[in-house]
Amino acid sequence: SAIVLMATFGLISTESGIYQIFYAVSDGFFYFLPFFLAITASKQWNTDPYISILIPVAMLYPDITRILENNGVLSFAGLTVPPTVYHSSVIPVLLAIGLLVFIDKLCEKILPNAIKGFMKPIICCLIVLPFTFLLFGPIGSWIGDGLTKIFFMIYEWNPVIAGGFMGFVMQPMVVIGAHWSVVPVSISNIAANGYDVIMPLVGGAVYGQAGAAIAVGFMIKKDKEKFEQFVNFLT
Repeated sequence: SAIVLMATFGLISTESGIYQIFYAVSDGFFYFLPFFLAITASKQWNTDPYISILIPVAMLYPDITRILENNGVLSFAGLTVPPTVYHSSVIPVLLAIGLLVFIDKLCEKILPNAIKGFMKPIICCLIVLPFTFLLFGPIGSWIGDGLTKIFFMIYEWNPVIAGGFMGFVMQPMVVIGAHWSVVPVSISNIAANGYDVIMPLVGGAVYGQAGAAIAVGFMIKKDKEKFEQFVNFLT
């Protein structure tokens, strides 16, 4: 945030190495959020952390993201993988780790110790990754597409109520990664009409959440409790 403010007020150039490196640190965390979620979820659910990290590795592999984020065609066992944006997403990797927990425990029970070390990762990936790319990943996009259609139906009836609806659902959409489905619609609106009615409402939702978080910070006196409440509110 500090580096962005400095660039906004002209104290530092966005082309400078200082800006680009520190911006990469701040933005990179959210871009690679599935990796952090995989690690923390594996610890919380007591499953193999190394197999867990393989899931976001596949999700965010450059060749995969290039195809899926540009509406390319990717086939898996004769099925077409729906185009999905995986960076900054939450729900797909959590669902994948949740499935991994059960597969990991099953492998621990049935596999002999002599082959468990190399067979368990293979079996887990063979089962979990198809579910991730064919089902868990597209869930956010499907929800986002449905909410966008509902928004325009409401907008044709009453723009004010439509604004309240989008402001209400936007932050939950961010949590499940569904908000990325709104971006192509907004770009299409700008290209066709020269304006867009969705994106301005997104800013209102974000600033509203920031204001609520600041209010929580002022209301809670104990530092430890304040930090925990702040984190819980954001997540």
